[in-house]
Amino acid sequence: MKKLIVTLFLLLLSNTYILAANSGIGIEVVKLVDSINIKPFNYQPLIIRNIEPGSPAERAHIKAPCYITSINGESVYNLSEKEIIQKINSKETVQLGITEGGNNPERIVNVQKEQGYDTVIKYLHKTKGIGLGIYKSQSDLKMPILITNVEKGSPSYTAGIRENSLMLDVNGVSTIDLNVDECLKALNANKLSITVVDLNSKNIQKYNLTKANYYANSNVEIKDKNRKIINQNANTIYAPYNEEEKVLSTAFAKLAPEYKRSKMTNQEIWNADISKMQKAHEQYKNDKNNMAFNKFYYDGLQTFIKQFSELRKWQIDDIKSALIIYGKLPNNATEQQVIMYIKNSNISNKDYYINYIDYLNKYINIYSDRAKEVYNYSSTYEKNKKAQLTKLPAKYVLDGDLTGFMAGFKTPKQNGAYKLNEKGIGFVQVKQSIPNGIIVGAYSSHYTDRPLCIITNKSFADDEIIKEQMYFLYDGYYSYTTVLGAPKKIWKFKEISKATYDNIADKQSGKYYFIK
Repeated sequence: MKKLIVTLFLLLLSNTYILAANSGIGIEVVKLVDSINIKPFNYQPLIIRNIEPGSPAERAHIKAPCYITSINGESVYNLSEKEIIQKINSKETVQLGITEGGNNPERIVNVQKEQGYDTVIKYLHKTKGIGLGIYKSQSDLKMPILITNVEKGSPSYTAGIRENSLMLDVNGVSTIDLNVDECLKALNANKLSITVVDLNSKNIQKYNLTKANYYANSNVEIKDKNRKIINQNANTIYAPYNEEEKVLSTAFAKLAPEYKRSKMTNQEIWNADISKMQKAHEQYKNDKNNMAFNKFYYDGLQTFIKQFSELRKWQIDDIKSALIIYGKLPNNATEQQVIMYIKNSNISNKDYYINYIDYLNKYINIYSDRAKEVYNYSSTYEKNKKAQLTKLPAKYVLDGDLTGFMAGFKTPKQNGAYKLNEKGIGFVQVKQSIPNGIIVGAYSSHYTDRPLCIITNKSFADDEIIKEQMYFLYDGYYSYTTVLGAPKKIWKFKEISKATYDNIADKQSGKYYFIK
């Protein structure tokens, strides 16, 4: 629970599509929906309800409300939502057939899409409303209805109502004892009189409103910006209507291990987080030199530390805010004073709060220690590795697989480093052993049998197929005399360790995760 109040899931009366996000013409379009089949009425035109100020649509002299009768020369009456999306997205310049309704003829308007503007299509049930999104806690706490959203262009917006306001009454009936459904029912009256207090200015004003087509009233979840307003105005929202113990116990109940959020309980969520990070820690301990994973793990630890620290701060700040409102603590109360007050209180479920704060503190400390360990080890490892790499000759570069030479695809580079059988497939066969090495050739008939000399301390039998991974540096030529007495010269490669090959790769990439 990030805040003192309980959130609700979004319940919409409309489906919304944002087309070509951040590249559009700046209009909001609505189309009626069949309430039974949840499909658009194809015989209805598209209604332009709102136009963004300064948008391409406004500059094209389109004014709301008006109707779109065609898109790119095709009537909208028989287009599905998918086809409408395809039509608008298919061209950078959208050709719209526009009419103001009545006896006004259709006019063609070309509108160029631009970055920073959206094209929004909403499919609405055939309903009337004043365009308000409202919220009320589902807990036992009493509170007025909170206005969380006001649709632009709606009767409410035109009258001057804005989000983050409290609706104190509807047609003379207080909203304190109304739930959201009851309030929505009250807002269905054709003529409405509502009293609203703006939480920013504290101004109280009565509004007389009339419902309009294509605007809904809906139960809407609160967003972070709404949470902040609620927290800052808890004295206006909760304190006048609820006792201190009830407010705090309601908040603490949501921290019970068995409290279910969506499909998982708190305890299941906590266990999943702990298990995820423990598996990552075990992988780190088993392969400490994997710097890419170490960085991934380190970043994950930092994310958890930040999230847990924010959760802890939110929890303490919320309870502190409530205690200040009820006159139990001064404005400059410390975190420790907040926690001690709760520990010494008579609130029956206070242990849920104390245990949750302890849980956050515990894992902030554990993950901080682990992050420090990973960083110290990894940065030291990379510093040492960087020092070793400076000792390598600067000339070496990776140049692919050794089999390419036997196939006649390429010739070696003077400073090339090569690999063999990285995927464990044997294409190379030992032709002959020589002092300090072997002569090899292609095993597959698909390759040109061009022999190579490999200098190695390993022992191989004649005709053996080499399947192990090996790494080499180009080392010039190997000269020998054939059985017929003819002199011959072939390319020579000297085996190196995988660590040396990896060091060459690292030096070539210059990539480090923990040092510059």
